[in-house]
Amino acid sequence: MADKDPNEEKKMNLPPLPPGFPRPGASQPPVGGSGKPIPPLSGQGKPAPPMPGGAPAFPFTQPRGAQRDAAAEEAARMKEDRDKLEKKISDMERLLSQEKEKALLATLKSQQDEALSSKVESSLKDIQDKLRRDRHEQETAEERLTLKAKIKELETRLVQERETWMQTLQSQMQERESASKDVEGHFIYRLQELERRWLEEKAQWQKNFVQKEDEVRSLKHSAEKLREVSDELRLTNLDKIMLEKEAGRFKDELARVERDIARDKAAVDIYMRNLPEKERELANLRAEVSMAKMREERAHADFRSREEKLHSELDRLQKDIGSVADRKNAEKEEELQKLQARYEAMLHEKENAVAQVSGEKIRAVSELVKIKGFIARVQAVNAALDKERGNLRVEKMQLAQSMAANIEETRKIKQELEHFRATHQGEIDELMKKHQARLEQIKENYAGDVAREYNEKLSRAGQEYQQEKLSLIKKRQDETAALAAALQEEHAKAARAQQQELTARQEESARAARAQQEELAKLSQAHQRELAARQEESARAARAQQDELTRVCLEMRNKYESDITEITTGQKKRLEQEYTEEINKLKEAKARSEEAAVKLEAETLRLSEEVKNSELLLSRKQKEFMAAAAQALGTRKSLEARISSLSAEKADYEQRCYAAEAEAKRLVIDQTGLKAGFEALAAEKTAKEADLARLAQDLRLESDNRAGFESELLFLKQKIQQLEYQGTDLAGQLEAKRQDLANAREAAALDAQTAQGQIDALSAEVEKYKNIEKSFAERLKWALKGRG
Repeated sequence: MADKDPNEEKKMNLPPLPPGFPRPGASQPPVGGSGKPIPPLSGQGKPAPPMPGGAPAFPFTQPRGAQRDAAAEEAARMKEDRDKLEKKISDMERLLSQEKEKALLATLKSQQDEALSSKVESSLKDIQDKLRRDRHEQETAEERLTLKAKIKELETRLVQERETWMQTLQSQMQERESASKDVEGHFIYRLQELERRWLEEKAQWQKNFVQKEDEVRSLKHSAEKLREVSDELRLTNLDKIMLEKEAGRFKDELARVERDIARDKAAVDIYMRNLPEKERELANLRAEVSMAKMREERAHADFRSREEKLHSELDRLQKDIGSVADRKNAEKEEELQKLQARYEAMLHEKENAVAQVSGEKIRAVSELVKIKGFIARVQAVNAALDKERGNLRVEKMQLAQSMAANIEETRKIKQELEHFRATHQGEIDELMKKHQARLEQIKENYAGDVAREYNEKLSRAGQEYQQEKLSLIKKRQDETAALAAALQEEHAKAARAQQQELTARQEESARAARAQQEELAKLSQAHQRELAARQEESARAARAQQDELTRVCLEMRNKYESDITEITTGQKKRLEQEYTEEINKLKEAKARSEEAAVKLEAETLRLSEEVKNSELLLSRKQKEFMAAAAQALGTRKSLEARISSLSAEKADYEQRCYAAEAEAKRLVIDQTGLKAGFEALAAEKTAKEADLARLAQDLRLESDNRAGFESELLFLKQKIQQLEYQGTDLAGQLEAKRQDLANAREAAALDAQTAQGQIDALSAEVEKYKNIEKSFAERLKWALKGRG
């Protein structure tokens, strides 16, 4: 490049002239006085308009003198522009040659500097190798001692944590067992109380039944006395009739009496003909009475079977409660064993992680020893690194504050989750209260006194359940607070240990830096004259290295911030997932409670319909019985009317007997035959009246039995409702126990999740050290961060 002619280079590097400029060296026309170019005429540059008639148009030609003036001006202007361009090109060529000379000088200087720096580096490497060996031995011994002390401390801490954890687990299990025993004792006491009340009520009803039987016997006795009195009255009436018949003296009176007798015989015949119908009616009534008795016996049998079923159901519930308690104890023991095994596995994993971390630290220390050689090369930028260290300390404090803020945020999120659980538990309690209020209304509609007693028991049970639930929630909050405090203490201890390690490393790096500065001062005194000329270039290289270091620090800071954001986002996502899972569980519990309420409502509607149907059937049978009783009463009234008419006739006969006493003696023989016939008729009549009285007594007894049966039916209905309410109460208590068991399982799952989170954090830290070991840039960043 130096052998070439600059003029040739100029010709080669000149750009081509724009169009319209004349070539250099060409003859130019003379330029006029004015420098302005003459504008073209109106005819130039545009086609001439066509001639009329289609004749061809000839262009208008400019005069030759004007053309010469314009060409001269144009040539002068182009010459001036060319001169200016040539002047600029010459200036640029001169500058280019100067820059080339400077570049050549710079390359020569850089080659000399490289040779000198290689010599200096070789001498520095020898010195650093000696220092590195000594320092490596000392640091490994110190690190070994510190690591042994830390391992012992961690082992003692792990043993203490294991003991505290086992003690807390044992205390929790003892508390839960005592609570379950109290609940079982309460249930057994309530069942015994229900059985006692049932026996008392049964004895009371038996006593009432005996009283009713005594009343029935007394009524039967009074009815028998009434029947005897009516028989005596009939006998006296027959005696009177006989005397009246004996007192008939005249034949016409006798004929009239005979006609009356014939008429009476016709009436008796009619009555005898109607007797089969009456007997059929009586047979129907007896069949209905027998059917009613059969129904009553069937109802008693159903009641006994239902009572036996309820007793068997109570026994089954007691057995279920016992089996549930045994199963819960077995599950608790299994959970304890699983938790112990899991905790021991976690301890083994933590010990392995600690061993891996210690190995990683040893390897990191060896890498630090290797990296210190590289740090010695950048000793010239110690001031900038000190500033960067200060910045890194500030950033480290900010990161510690941000970590504390993140811990506070997680604690707030946990509190929000607990508050959310409490609010949703309140909603579930409100739903349970609504269902209980609805059940209380149904109970009030069917039985007031029993419902009030049951409501009082239910309110007491609800208060006890609320107290137990509040105590469990308080225990859970205390446990979470203790765990949070333990985690905060562990974080604080880890931060203090890390800070102590950082201070120790800073002191070691400061000592190494001072030793290296002393050695470098000695070397600088030896090579001061040689490095004086190259001070400017070294400063430039130092600035470049400082820029590179700032860039590396910025990259490290960005990566650290991105890691923190990823950790926070992961934590938030996990908490949101747990939040959604809790919401789904609460929704499922709410749906289950609503389904149970719907089932209870359907069951109550079915029972109410059955009660209504039984009441309708009972009312219909009662109406039929009342109709039959009214019909029997009508027949009785007709017979009484007949008796009254006969008594009136008897009075008439007495009057006639007094008038016909003379003829009565003559007709004694005839009267005896008539008397025998009348006696037979009277006996038949008394028998019919006795049958009617017996039927009336049977009807009264049947009505009394029906009334007693109705009262017993009402009592049985109330007892059935009471037993159903007891069954629902036991089902609710069983559901509460199941909910407590589910809460305990959820708590164990949460504890396992926290332990898994700690394991994940340790594994992440180990993975981080592995990643640092893999790449040299990461090791450099970690070393710079440790020095800061």
